[in-house]
Amino acid sequence: MTKIVFVPGNGNSTKQDNWFPSLQADFEKEGLEVVASEFLGPVLTRESYWMPFLIDELKVDEEMLLVGYSSGAVAAMRLAEKHVLKLP
Repeated sequence: MTKIVFVPGNGNSTKQDNWFPSLQADFEKEGLEVVASEFLGPVLTRESYWMPFLIDELKVDEEMLLVGYSSGAVAAMRLAEKHVLKLP
């Protein structure tokens, strides 16, 4: 089953903000599993908090899809760039 991980932005953005709730409902109707967790330190995005949380707590791997909003999109790209993608 495909898992989708929501990565909200900073400034106290949560899984209940913006378009996350409606997108989660749409994904779940299609039978996809959505991981929508509250992030550590949501006031200010910090790689030192978010990368361990994504990797160690949420167990993000190369099979999951990340949906980021604002700085959450930057965190998702940083994760792919540094921890998931294995480029030559």
